[in-house]
Amino acid sequence: MELEEKKRRQFDFIRDHFTEPALTELALFNRNSIGLINVIRLEMALHEKIEKGEFPTGLPEQPLSETKQFLYMDALAKIMMLIEGSIALSDAISDPAKGYPNLADAMTSYRDSSILAFVEKFRAKQVDLQRLAGLPVVNKLLITESEKDIVRKAFEETENAFEQFLNVVISFYECNSIPYNKFKHGLSLIPAMNVKNPQGQMVMSLLAALDNRKEKPSCVTIETPERLVAPPLGWFNILCFVPSPQIEIYESIITPLLSTISYITGNHQFYAVNCGEDYFPGELADGKFTPRLLLAPGSPYLQAGGNEQLEPVIRKIVRNMNMPTMTFNFNMTFSKEIVAKILEGFRNHGSALIWSTETEHGSARVDLS
Repeated sequence: MELEEKKRRQFDFIRDHFTEPALTELALFNRNSIGLINVIRLEMALHEKIEKGEFPTGLPEQPLSETKQFLYMDALAKIMMLIEGSIALSDAISDPAKGYPNLADAMTSYRDSSILAFVEKFRAKQVDLQRLAGLPVVNKLLITESEKDIVRKAFEETENAFEQFLNVVISFYECNSIPYNKFKHGLSLIPAMNVKNPQGQMVMSLLAALDNRKEKPSCVTIETPERLVAPPLGWFNILCFVPSPQIEIYESIITPLLSTISYITGNHQFYAVNCGEDYFPGELADGKFTPRLLLAPGSPYLQAGGNEQLEPVIRKIVRNMNMPTMTFNFNMTFSKEIVAKILEGFRNHGSALIWSTETEHGSARVDLS
């Protein structure tokens, strides 16, 4: 399909096949992921300033130690939330039964079961990584057969790199799921728990999460038949220690995670505005498109010969590519009575919840332009 025809047909294709809710969900998830990661980095910077005594808190030593550990648990919880959302998005996108028309619904109401289901499918090699990454169908690219072979091999490398990163993210999620869930539910946590060596010397202060499960967790560092604590206090059989922020480890997760979220959401938007036809994966920033593949350091496409082969093919594809330059405008008009009730809700509850019984018609409108 030629570029001008794509531009003429893009809104019809989005409405009939991709759907406006799916496009909106992708844009919102990508944008808000950036905001959430900025908060995580601010919390880690605040923790570092407190450690160095550059941010006075006025708290005595023991409460300060506990507060710092809750601060970095909050940063960890946000990373876990972001991973959960990314896995839920991956599950919705990669499942043909859900498809684009059900993407927004799937992201609105996902449960832990959908997270676990995706992980199980992923490890069983049942996830279509090409579909998940939003890579175009090679046979739809308007290039020669020899050029398709070049691109196909590059896409295979991207799928492999994508798979490796998902393995890292899922492993991180599983190894931190217990403290994350205890932080959300029940607060079965011991902050500022002092760990000593056999000589009674202080080793470090940690946050400990307590849990009880019949089955062995997926990520175990130490397995022991000994009771952790004698009954009746020893109701738990799981003890998970969380150290102070491992900034390098956190960055090794959130930096590529943000990049991957942008990659997935951007590529599926390229698919939408190109009417499901030929496009190339990449990023659009400040009106400038940058082609992007996920390649291992030793990839032949990063070497002189491979790069010289691939670059002219990419330029050829991009020349016929429509770019997703749409803006989303949320317009809501409320009567004076509803505005008064909103303000009353703020005063009484700190928030205002609006439930609309009308789904077909109303004053709220989302405009794509």
